[in-house]
Amino acid sequence: LTIGNVVPPTPAYPFSGIIDDVRLSDDAVYGAGFTPESRLTPEAATVALWTLDEIVAGEVIDVSSGTSDATVVNGTLVADECHANP
Repeated sequence: LTIGNVVPPTPAYPFSGIIDDVRLSDDAVYGAGFTPESRLTPEAATVALWTLDEIVAGEVIDVSSGTSDATVVNGTLVADECHANP
């Protein structure tokens, strides 16, 4: 799974922006007419949830009940502006 780049990763198409929480689910979480949460939380269908609040030894921790820690490649942790200004 690659988030924020094309596969295979290439310098020709770098991602320029901020990715906050990432939740991977095995079923639909939202229906029509929803307001997204400012802070994602695990749901019954959550397979993995990365809040991207902290990088430890090049990895972000899966904070769901899963064990899908993720490797960060060329990523930089920035101030948590998304949660400060929802």
